[in-house]
Amino acid sequence: MDAHGHLLAPPRPVNGNQFELLARAIDTVGSAILIIDLNNRIVWLNQAVVRLSGYDASEVLGATPALFDAEPALRSTDGALRQIAPGRCERVNRHKNGAIYITDETVSVLTDGHGDISHYIALQHDITQEKQRSQQELHRANHDALTGLACRARFLALQQCAIAAAARTGGLVGVLFLDLDGFKAINDTFGHHTGDTVLRAVAERLQRAVRATDTVARFGGDEFVILLPAIVQRCVAIQLSRKIVALLAEPIAIADGRHAVTVSAGIAFYPDHGVTGEALLAHADQAMYRAKRDGGNLHRLLGIERAQAWRPYLDGRISKRDAGRAGVERCACSRTYRADPFPARRLRAAQ
Repeated sequence: MDAHGHLLAPPRPVNGNQFELLARAIDTVGSAILIIDLNNRIVWLNQAVVRLSGYDASEVLGATPALFDAEPALRSTDGALRQIAPGRCERVNRHKNGAIYITDETVSVLTDGHGDISHYIALQHDITQEKQRSQQELHRANHDALTGLACRARFLALQQCAIAAAARTGGLVGVLFLDLDGFKAINDTFGHHTGDTVLRAVAERLQRAVRATDTVARFGGDEFVILLPAIVQRCVAIQLSRKIVALLAEPIAIADGRHAVTVSAGIAFYPDHGVTGEALLAHADQAMYRAKRDGGNLHRLLGIERAQAWRPYLDGRISKRDAGRAGVERCACSRTYRADPFPARRLRAAQ
């Protein structure tokens, strides 16, 4: 190998025994090795290629590296869409049986005695299991283990992106805060296994109800939150909330019987109820608590005037006490006003 990383041809002749020994040694290594000529044809391979790809040596010899590509469009007969070039990259390949595998591929050049490139050598390491483990870890970090929904951290990150996009375009973002009615009784009476089954069924119904661009998250316990990015009209969120209330009112049938749960939902909008994720969640939570106080199995939308009274507090400009006083002054329904940005949590803690 020269200073540029090029593999050089052997400087001296080797006899047949040495070639045979070298071939056996290369066949025993775990990495797949291919030698490709300047016409992009495979002229040599070791047994690791056969084990990795499922193709016989006779099927590989004379073919192009595109034979292994996962995308059918790239598996052209002339290999024009996948020309070998020196360097390192990850390749997504398709086994002969159709299975996908991923390789870490390093391509070097082989030069002749005059220093001209004569062949390319591709060294491939199978990293499929490493990639799968990495994807599983990423999924666990971003999703709720019980329901498979987005977790709080992922929701907050997506909400921040949605707000930033809406700030640039002048759009709307909706947030629905949901809390199940009657779930605690099911959990206490029938046990955690039944409770978990109900939560998974609720998660499935919520996923079916939303758009592909929406995000359903579980914040813990029986709390769910839905992010509606880039909505055109506020009625989109209101109609979805009504749909969810009706959908969850239908009993959930599982092995030990039919269980009835309903939901209290609160709605908040960017920029009506605030310009931060914290503000939207706070107002949606407050509206949800109002729905629960009104008997549950319904949704509520916090009045804009009341929301505006809380905005300076949530932005850190005034105290909670001042925000509460302003809210009472602005709201005609001061009897039902709660000067607490997260009243539902306080209620659950008291319970």
